[in-house]
Amino acid sequence: MTNYIANIILIEDDQQIRRFVSSTLENESFQVFSA
Repeated sequence: MTNYIANIILIEDDQQIRRFVSSTLENESFQVFSA
């Protein structure tokens, strides 16, 4: 089985929400890019 990291583009204006969602997803092994 091949392991891979899923990429996510996070688009959110509110900085606190963006930080929370980004850190939560990164803790679950996603790679997060903010736009």
